[in-house]
Amino acid sequence: MTGLLERIFLRPLPSLQIVQIAVGLTVVTAAYCLAYTAFSGNMATLQEAFFWPIFNILPWFLCFEFGKRIAGWPRRLTAILMVLVGMAALDSLVANPLSLPAGDLLFQMTRRIPGAALVGALFVLTEIAKHYALGKGPASGALVEPDDLPLVASQILWVSAAGNYVELHGPEKPVLHRAPISAVERKLADQGFVRIHRSVLVSRRAVEKVVNDLVILKCGQQFKVGNRYRSALA
Repeated sequence: MTGLLERIFLRPLPSLQIVQIAVGLTVVTAAYCLAYTAFSGNMATLQEAFFWPIFNILPWFLCFEFGKRIAGWPRRLTAILMVLVGMAALDSLVANPLSLPAGDLLFQMTRRIPGAALVGALFVLTEIAKHYALGKGPASGALVEPDDLPLVASQILWVSAAGNYVELHGPEKPVLHRAPISAVERKLADQGFVRIHRSVLVSRRAVEKVVNDLVILKCGQQFKVGNRYRSALA
């Protein structure tokens, strides 16, 4: 899988990049609206031109980006439904500030079904991209080039060293990331992760209990604590 596809479908974008893309989408779409309406002979106002992408495009972009940060289809479908209903309700209230007509709300929801379907299709492509990477990458993991971690901290339960790589373990299949475990430890130092072995890093929120020198995670995974890491775990 190319780095570009990984960034689009697998990696959550940094906050600054999300803002840059959102601004770019808004400006480009607004310019298109102005040009299109000008040629049609009924030119839109500047406010109308910017209103359309803000209410019809940006929410779906943010929904897809949020979906990359959560695992499981129920949560993703819930996010799509919430965005669809929220956008429809907001659009209806803007058109009718004193009321929320059921018929108009239903219409607004219906016309946003294509956008919801597109985001759902992108999530499907995300899963396909993951499986493609899992088939191509070594050690049956999705191979991701060095830089930012391909998963956010809340998605990671534990990290295990794998030669020149680390395996990031979450609710789904492990993601293979090209970086030493010491570098990943530094990145996650302020995210509640603790080193319990020279080759294992765990999230404190994923720990069920500690029995003697054994760490038991909520998912059932168990690790033996290395002698030099006992104090850090305590």
